[in-house]
Amino acid sequence: MKLVLFTLIICLGLWGVPAIAGILPENTRVIFDGTASSRSFIVANQNPYPILVQTWVDHGLGDPDHDQAPFVINPPIFKMQPDAIQVLKIIYTGDQKQTDFESQFWLNLYEIPGKKKLQSNQKPETNHQLDLSIQTQLKVFYRPAKILKMNIEEIAKQLKFNFKKIDNQIYLICENPTPYFISFSKIALISNKNSVFIEDYLDQMVAPNADQIYPIKYRIDDLKYIEFSVIAEDGFAYSFKYDYY
Repeated sequence: MKLVLFTLIICLGLWGVPAIAGILPENTRVIFDGTASSRSFIVANQNPYPILVQTWVDHGLGDPDHDQAPFVINPPIFKMQPDAIQVLKIIYTGDQKQTDFESQFWLNLYEIPGKKKLQSNQKPETNHQLDLSIQTQLKVFYRPAKILKMNIEEIAKQLKFNFKKIDNQIYLICENPTPYFISFSKIALISNKNSVFIEDYLDQMVAPNADQIYPIKYRIDDLKYIEFSVIAEDGFAYSFKYDYY
């Protein structure tokens, strides 16, 4: 899940204040089954105030006026009271893709905070006001009906790892021969003496039938195995080991 800060109205010049999205999705990703024309997705407002939410699906630019993907969401704009729940209907509007691998898009949830209603004896808080409009982006995976159904264990077993040196930099290469996008939450090189963790990136995802390279600080000569965690459909990470010889 990626958070993109869209609008800041800061009355005291408080730059660098961390923003946390108040809208809570039911999962960190959306799996869209190609055999269906639509699917439901639930979001909740955990803010103590009402919000206005705009929703759309795109290719990652985060702009509702450009780069539209073959999806519509109903309702596209709605208001949520504190602690309210909203069911979204995501509808696929494109042709039924006959490919044998997944496609990836982004679900955008753009929330605008409402104004707190003041009591008769209260004064507006103008000196300490911080209004945030936050955009949350979640991965959407369109899964055509032709894809061979595999569980997370079967997918993990097909992944392969190797090393390659490019311009004096050592890289770990992950080969993904499956029709699924693979999202890692952790990759680590394990030996009897120490461990080397692949540094976190904004996206450690590997596309279907593709390779991805990750720079590492140094290669372990006595490498025992590679430990990695893959994020499954339920949004949880599952750990596996790859024996490297």
